[in-house]
Amino acid sequence: MNIIAVIIPIYNRIEITKKGLAAIYQAVTRVNGRGIAEFELVVVDDASTDGSSEWINSNYPKVHVVRTEGNQWWTGSVNAGIRFAMEHFKDRLHGLILQNDDVLVDEDWLENFYDVIRDNPGALIGCAAADVNARDIILYGGKFMHPWSAKTTMYNASKKLSDVDINTLTSSSDLIGRGVFLPVEVIRKVGLYDFKHFKHRGDTELPVRARRAGFPLLVTYKALVYINPETTSGIDIKKNYTLKDFKARFFDFRSSSYWKYRYYYARSHSENLVQRFVFFACDMARHLNYYLSKMK
Repeated sequence: MNIIAVIIPIYNRIEITKKGLAAIYQAVTRVNGRGIAEFELVVVDDASTDGSSEWINSNYPKVHVVRTEGNQWWTGSVNAGIRFAMEHFKDRLHGLILQNDDVLVDEDWLENFYDVIRDNPGALIGCAAADVNARDIILYGGKFMHPWSAKTTMYNASKKLSDVDINTLTSSSDLIGRGVFLPVEVIRKVGLYDFKHFKHRGDTELPVRARRAGFPLLVTYKALVYINPETTSGIDIKKNYTLKDFKARFFDFRSSSYWKYRYYYARSHSENLVQRFVFFACDMARHLNYYLSKMK
């Protein structure tokens, strides 16, 4: 039977991990009971000091715990999980699902997700997301980015889930790493996530590489992920900014507006140098405009 590995990077937030892992484990247990595929949970602990690994080993002995040496952040941790899955499950590995520990999912999340995966062979598939505190409000449903101007359209953002056909499959310019399926052949063809240029915020770049290599990028509303916006990086969720925030917003690698990330993200989108620099300039202008609009 084919194996799909669910990879969850964690670091030093054991109480959040407990809640997220409980929901994901329940979904894994349910889908494995169908006998249609085998799902394995792989938790990558980037040298936590809060006892996370020990707690998981004691409470979830069937979960594979991979420990890294620290300072791997999201990208290095995910790559460690992918390497483990490919080496451990070998030819039985069909694909990988990346998930965060700070999300909640319904018990039938993986059951529904697998149905979409099965019906769309070769595609990278992301999960639409809703606010954990307002579960009928869509926060993420995929997006379109213009290949030159970087103008971004977020599909169905802020709409009610009840107003959207859950069977909708949306093509997306990239995919985020919070509930995304990667066929194993994608990793074999385009490689791992780019740790050299994206210690953090590296989730969207690999799907762009995959899209340019001919793999479809889709977002499903059948397998919803519930997120808490307040658990993301602090600089990204501030409601207002001051001049003091400029450095953190554009020069801190934890920020989604970090200029180096934006440059290498532009590179992944581009066919040539002219397009790269036009895309980068427009994208940075968009991030700067957002920052200025929130200044007090």
